[in-house]
Amino acid sequence: MTLQLSAQLETALIAEAVRRGMTPDALSSEMILSQLPNSAVCDVERTRSAAATEPSPGTMLDKWRAHLDSLPMPLPGTPPTSYSQDTGRKFAEAMVEKRRQGHL
Repeated sequence: MTLQLSAQLETALIAEAVRRGMTPDALSSEMILSQLPNSAVCDVERTRSAAATEPSPGTMLDKWRAHLDSLPMPLPGTPPTSYSQDTGRKFAEAMVEKRRQGHL
């Protein structure tokens, strides 16, 4: 949503936001919310704000599963820990191969 403000109102909003250590968007949202009647919309907004500060349920694995699933699988019989072994050597070999192919 975009609000059209007069130049004077915009200047006053920015000055007050700076004084409070907030962004003008955050201050205007807070001020509008404080003026609305207590309704389901306000309750939803307050709940959403509170939920944003609470950690989401689940484990780190749950959070990272999509990223981890996108990684290439190790060769059959190769333990997954081999990805973290000899990383410097593997990186150097990859750079040599890129240079050989003219990509570096």
